[in-house]
Amino acid sequence: MVIETYEIEGLDSEAPEITDENRKMAEELGLTGQLGILGTNEEPNDAIPYRAMTDVEYCVYKAVMPMMTKVTEYKRDVMPIRILQVVAHALELDCFDEVQVWYPKLAEIKDPVLVGRVGENEWSDRTYYLMARWGEALESFEELSKLAAKILRTQYDTKVAEVRSGIAGVADGSSYSDEAFIRGMVKTPTFYA
Repeated sequence: MVIETYEIEGLDSEAPEITDENRKMAEELGLTGQLGILGTNEEPNDAIPYRAMTDVEYCVYKAVMPMMTKVTEYKRDVMPIRILQVVAHALELDCFDEVQVWYPKLAEIKDPVLVGRVGENEWSDRTYYLMARWGEALESFEELSKLAAKILRTQYDTKVAEVRSGIAGVADGSSYSDEAFIRGMVKTPTFYA
C-alpha cells in the first residue's frame, strides 16, 4: 500500500519555536493575514495544516475522481491506519466543514483522495485541501492530468455533438419560428453548450 500525506510542516504545536518566530515577525511587520493563520499566544492556532488545492489540482482530481462521499460514509475499501490517523488529526483540529473521500468510477484507478472542505454550501466560497492519497500504486499527478484531459475532452466532444445534432434538425431559424408560432409554441429557443 502506497500512502501520500500533504501536511504542512511547522504549523502545528509540534514546532512551537517556528510558529512563535513566525508570529513575532508577523506582528512586527503588521501582517494581519499571517496573524490570522498563526493566531496569537492567547488564541489557539487556527491554521489548516494541509495545503489548499490549486485550481488545476481541483479540476484534475474532480475529473478523475468524480465520486465523493463524507469520510464517515466511505465504504469502497478499507482505509489504511495512516489515513485514519490523518482523519483523526483533522477531526481533532476541527478545521474543516467536511472531510471527504473522492474516488473514481473506473475500476482501473484505485487511488482515493482524502479532501478537507471549508465553505458550508455551494453558494459560499469553498476551499478544498489535499490531505492524503492511498492505493496499491499511486499514479503521478502528470499521469492523472493526462487522464483528466482525456475524460474532459470526451465529455466536451459528446456535448458538442448533442448541440450539433439539435441544430442540424432545424432547417433554418425562419422555418422553425414560423412552425413554432403556428403550433402556439411562442418561446425563445434555448441551446446549451
